[in-house]
Amino acid sequence: MRQKPEISIVITAHNAEETIRECLESIAADRGFKPEKIEIILIDDRSRDNTAAAARSIGLANLKIISIDSYENHGLTARQVALDEGFRQACGEVILVTDADAVVPADWIQNMAGPLRASRMRGTAGMITFKGEKKWPEKLQSVDAICYFSLCRLLNRLGFKGGIFFGNFAFRKEVYEKTGGFKTLGFALTEDLLFYRALRRHGFPVFFSKSEPVTVRAAHNWRELIQRTKRVSSGGFSLLSLLLGLWLVSFIILSVLTAVTIATDQMNLDILMLSGFRYLAGVGFAGYAVLSARRFSLLPLIFIYELAVIALGLLTLLSTRLKKRVEWGGIRYDR
Repeated sequence: MRQKPEISIVITAHNAEETIRECLESIAADRGFKPEKIEIILIDDRSRDNTAAAARSIGLANLKIISIDSYENHGLTARQVALDEGFRQACGEVILVTDADAVVPADWIQNMAGPLRASRMRGTAGMITFKGEKKWPEKLQSVDAICYFSLCRLLNRLGFKGGIFFGNFAFRKEVYEKTGGFKTLGFALTEDLLFYRALRRHGFPVFFSKSEPVTVRAAHNWRELIQRTKRVSSGGFSLLSLLLGLWLVSFIILSVLTAVTIATDQMNLDILMLSGFRYLAGVGFAGYAVLSARRFSLLPLIFIYELAVIALGLLTLLSTRLKKRVEWGGIRYDR
C-alpha cells in the first residue's frame, strides 16, 4: 500500500500537449523528487488535444490525472474550478502550484516546500521568467515579471499586500481549507492575487523566495500579450495597483512636460531635472530587481522597460475600450 504523500504538486492544463512533457520531466529531474513522498495532480481542463496522453507517456507512477470535460458557470473561472478540484484532492500537507508550460529548476521542491516546514510561514512565493522564440518580447516580459515580484516582495516585507504567481507558489493545505477555496473567495481572473490576499487577510505569513525562478512560455504575439495584460490587470483596487499606476502616470506627465518645454523653446531646468531623476529612478529599480534575480543578460532592457510597459498599457486600454471581454483558456469572461 502506497504511503500518503507529503507533497502534492498541482498543475492545471488546457490544450497543453506541446508543453506538458517538458514540464513533468523537469519536475521528475528535481533533485528532491522522491516518488514515494510526492504526488503530481494534473487537472486536464477541457483539453481537445492529447494532453493526457502526452503526460502519461512519461511513465510517472505518482501522476494522477483528473479530467474536466466541460465548463459550467459556477460563478468562477474554469481555471479556479480546476484549481479547486486539484487542491481538494491533494493529499500532501504542502501543495506546490505551477503551470503546464513551466520548467522548474533543479531544487524547486525543496526551495518552495522547505520554508513551510522549517518556519511559521504558510506560503512560499517564487519568481517566474519567460521563454520564447522571439528574444526581445520574451526578455521584456521577464523584466516585467522580475520587477513585479521585487515590488511585491518589498510590500510583503513592509506588511502590505502585493501579489504572487501561481506559476511558482507553495502553501500548506490547511490554509486552503481555512480560506474555503475559490467557491468561498469568489470569481477572479487573477486567482493567484485573490488567493494571496485571502492568506494575508487570515493572518498567514508568506515567504518570498530568492531561489531560481520557474520558466514559463511567453506570449507568442502582441494580441496574446494584450489579452494576458487585460486579464492580469483586472485585479481591482489595491495598494499595489495604486503604486504602479501613480508611478507610471508620473513618468507620462513628466515626459509630456519635457516634450512641451523643448517644443516651445521654453526650457525649464526644474522640469528637465525632475524628469531625468524620475527616469533614472525607474531604471535604477529595474536594475536592482534584475541584478537581485541574477539575470544579467536582461540589464540592457532596463533602459526601455518602462517605455514598453506604457506602450503595452495604452494598447491594452484601447483594446479594453473596444472589447471588454477577455478570452482565456477557450472561454470569454467579462472583465
